[in-house]
Amino acid sequence: MTPEELAAVTGGVTGLHVLDPDELAETYWRLYTKRDRTEYRFPETNT
Repeated sequence: MTPEELAAVTGGVTGLHVLDPDELAETYWRLYTKRDRTEYRFPETNT
């Protein structure tokens, strides 16, 4: 789903982050297999 499609579904709300399912799955698989952290914020931010 593109940001434009998401805005259409949410009534024009913009600024939402669209997650790539493949990226999400890869991230969670890496977290599961490495087990090197107890918490992770997806998507990773610099704040």
